[in-house]
Amino acid sequence: MPQYVLPLKWPEGHANLALVNKLLAMADLIKLSDDELTYLTAGQVAAEWLNQLQQSASWIVVTAGSKAVTSYTAGQQLTVAVSPVT
Repeated sequence: MPQYVLPLKWPEGHANLALVNKLLAMADLIKLSDDELTYLTAGQVAAEWLNQLQQSASWIVVTAGSKAVTSYTAGQQLTVAVSPVT
């Protein structure tokens, strides 16, 4: 896992997943990297976790580095390839 990902933001070295999920459930707009999504789903199926999160969030954006960005809103999903930055 890259060093900039969520766990290093916590003094314990790992996120309190219960707290993070509680805070995410209160958010209207959520942006996650694919690495953060993998960490937060903790073995769950990511699509099911995102569907559950969509019950409270209006818009969820998941970035996949230089590959793509996926937007989830109102039961719809849109993935857009990322153009290279030069």
